[in-house]
Amino acid sequence: MAESHPGEVMLQYYADGELSAAAAADVRAHLERCAECRTEVEALEEVWADCAAYRNDLLPGEFTPAPMPWADLVSRMVELDRARGRGRARAWQWVPGSARAWAVAAACLVVAVALFFRLRTTPSVEAAALLRRAAAAEKFETNARQIEVRTRAASFMRAADRTGANAVKSLQARFEAAHYNWDNPLSARSFSAWREQLPQKHDRVTRERNVFRIRTDTNTGDLMAASLAVNVADLRPVEGRFDFRDHDWVEISDAGERSVPETGRASAITSERQHRAETPVDAHSDRTLSTSPATAGDELRVFVALHTLRADLGDPIDITRQGGLVRVSAAGIPAVRQSEIRAALSVLPNVSLDFNEPVAVVRKPQEQPAGDVSGHENLSQIQTQLAERIGGRAQLEQTGAQVLEISEGMMAYAYALRRLAEHFPLATESELNSDERRTLDELRSDHAVRLRDAAVRIGNVLEPVLPRQSALAFDAGKTWQQATEPLFQAATRVDRLSATLFGDTSDATASPRLPADLSSTLAELVERATAYTQIKDTRSAK
Repeated sequence: MAESHPGEVMLQYYADGELSAAAAADVRAHLERCAECRTEVEALEEVWADCAAYRNDLLPGEFTPAPMPWADLVSRMVELDRARGRGRARAWQWVPGSARAWAVAAACLVVAVALFFRLRTTPSVEAAALLRRAAAAEKFETNARQIEVRTRAASFMRAADRTGANAVKSLQARFEAAHYNWDNPLSARSFSAWREQLPQKHDRVTRERNVFRIRTDTNTGDLMAASLAVNVADLRPVEGRFDFRDHDWVEISDAGERSVPETGRASAITSERQHRAETPVDAHSDRTLSTSPATAGDELRVFVALHTLRADLGDPIDITRQGGLVRVSAAGIPAVRQSEIRAALSVLPNVSLDFNEPVAVVRKPQEQPAGDVSGHENLSQIQTQLAERIGGRAQLEQTGAQVLEISEGMMAYAYALRRLAEHFPLATESELNSDERRTLDELRSDHAVRLRDAAVRIGNVLEPVLPRQSALAFDAGKTWQQATEPLFQAATRVDRLSATLFGDTSDATASPRLPADLSSTLAELVERATAYTQIKDTRSAK
């Protein structure tokens, strides 16, 4: 026989502490077996916590303590009526019960309003955080790929990061009218940019097998609703649907990487570059480049120029030294950003710039173990404990969103440092003169300081949630190149553990030690970044 649930009213009495000891024990025993009722009670407890926070934090000084306990006016009035006559006393007999009824009604109204705002805002926070993580991953996973576009009337293939042919100009116009980036429609950044400019929106995030699906509905604009599905493992967008207000629709899905010979796309791009190198002319001007071959110093100056624009922190740009030139290729860059990059690089010698060429760097997403039930249960328990410590699940979600946003910027600096180490190993660094080595040292130090500051900010945000721990001993490395990869891996672990702690239940490694692991890894990252900033190139000091 199926067990009956206590009911909404009984759960409210339990959450408010109004049940007798025996009744509370019965409800508590039921909650241990029933996840549905347990979730409802947690939501009610968060409402009470929000009310308390509003009273204590948002209205300081509005209420002063009463000089003495409030008198029971109802009882006093009844006594007066009794003294004046039993007829008058009968007129007041309705007051105590009515007052209790109105008090219960008022409490229910407060609960309903609080639940309404919680249910309305929490999906938006979750959607924004998930989109930020997907956009951050998108910056560094720059696979050139095809997408399939389907409408009511047609279906066609196109490059994911280029505008379509003349046959689909009308479709492009529809997306532009809706303020949605048609150049790269299957993108978390494009979806987020469209979503953030909406004056009114309603978000919903669901988990469907191996994807998170984010759906945003709006009452404004030509685009009535849009949804984006991203892989759980690597947050790569794989499917999107766009519903217009005239009931027309467009579906876009990932069709894989662009077709190249079996030798690989990177080699095909290299052959094309070698062909272009025969005529050393910039792809976007008639300026003839220097006839002397490009040096490591020329390549460094490109990095510095991009750094002045912060274009080395996530823009899908590939830099290679080949055929006597520093080849700069980019894909999916907005027109305004292209103009800024072109202006910054136009004054440099031996630089060839191409905004239409797919970026050659292809990195496979890391394999991720499938989640298990015990891991999910552990993570749920951990989150409940942290929510109690910080003042409620809503506050925990806000803290998580803040941590993930800081972590996104931190990873941009981690990737930038790794890229410098890959482009300027010891052999290449030895080709630089003393001024150039000093410039390289300043560039990577700037990245490292900002990475360290971001890690410190994460620690400050997490301080009410996690106990601070000391880092384990580690080898900092003798050169900055040797120290870069361990620093990058520490930042990646902090980013991954943060994502797991604040809701990514796909990670099977979730355990009761997750908060402690994040705290110790964060401490290690801060110390590694601090030591990294102190590594100096001894040759540049001579």
